[in-house]
Amino acid sequence: MKELVEKLNLINVYYKKRIDSDRSGYQITELLEEFEDEFKKCAPHEIFNADLDTYTSYVEPTCGSETIQKRIEDAENRYTMKKWLSKSFFEWFPKYRFLEKYDLSDYPKLNNELNYMNELCYGVLQMINTYEQNLANKYK
Repeated sequence: MKELVEKLNLINVYYKKRIDSDRSGYQITELLEEFEDEFKKCAPHEIFNADLDTYTSYVEPTCGSETIQKRIEDAENRYTMKKWLSKSFFEWFPKYRFLEKYDLSDYPKLNNELNYMNELCYGVLQMINTYEQNLANKYK
């Protein structure tokens, strides 16, 4: 389990450095302009950056390595975390699924943020699976 916590710490350091050093912002205006027709069709009255903030505001603190080990000891927390962390941004907000098929590397801060959240989710889900496997082995 210690290795998985260290992995989460490395993910945090790697992406925080990349995201914080990028002064370009999320380029949301450019994204909205480039995909204007799709946004009008699929998410006409939505605020993309508010939904992105909602997603990251759940994932990042939930995956905080300082308290994650303690939180996964509680069965209800594990269940809730698995339920929400197993979903990508596009599963949380299916109205933006049209963006999934595009390479978002032209929007590096946004792309890094989404990759960061995906890696955090994957890392915590690995921790939960390891914890649950250890529990199962304990009672065999």
